[in-house]
Amino acid sequence: GKEGIFDKLISLQGYPHINPVIELESTATAASLMSSTVIALTKYGETVESLEEMCSQYTFHGFPIIEARLNRQVVGFITRRDIKRALKQSDDDAGQFSMRVAFASENVPGRFVDYVDLSKYVDRHPVIVRPSMPADRVLDMFKGLGLRCIFVCSSDGSLRGVIKKKDMLKHINDDRKHRTSVNRAAPSLFHRETNSFTREYRRCSRLQL
Repeated sequence: GKEGIFDKLISLQGYPHINPVIELESTATAASLMSSTVIALTKYGETVESLEEMCSQYTFHGFPIIEARLNRQVVGFITRRDIKRALKQSDDDAGQFSMRVAFASENVPGRFVDYVDLSKYVDRHPVIVRPSMPADRVLDMFKGLGLRCIFVCSSDGSLRGVIKKKDMLKHINDDRKHRTSVNRAAPSLFHRETNSFTREYRRCSRLQL
C-alpha cells in the first residue's frame, strides 16, 4: 500500500500517527473537531505545588499558557517534560514548593526574584487556528508540521479548545465510514481505508495525549 516502513513502525509502537498521503473530504471546521475542555496554566498564577499536582494528575504532552483565568488569551505552551525538568532542578531549594511560577519575565506582578522562572522553557508561538478553519486545512497542518495538538482560539486570541491528533484521526475515520456508505461502486478500497483508520483510532483512543 501507500504506507511506508516509517509509518508502519510508528503504528507498531502505538503512537498516534497521521499518514501523510491521507486526504480528507469533509465540510467540517476546527470548531467541530476540537475538545472544549482544555487544561491550561496561567502566566503568573501557578505555584510549584500546583504544577507538581498537574503533572501527577495528567499525562498530556504539554499545556497551553493563558494570560489569566478571566483572560484566556493564549501566550505560550510548555511541555510536561520541561515542567518536570525545571521542577527537578529546584527540588533542593528550601521553600520552593509554595513559590509562584513565572512563565514570562515581563510585567511580573511583584518582584521577579520571588518567582520560579520557567520562561526559558516556554514556546511563545504555539500553533493556533480559528474555529472556522476547514478540517482539511487543519489536517494539512498536522501532516506538514508534525504537530501533536493545535489550539483553537477566537479572533482576540482567547482559548476556545484544542484539537489533538486522536481528534483528527477520529474525524478521518468517521469521514472514511461516510465515504464508504456513499461510494458503493468501490467497496473494497473504502473498506480497507476504513479498517486502517479504525485500528489507528482505537489505538490512539487508549492514549491520553
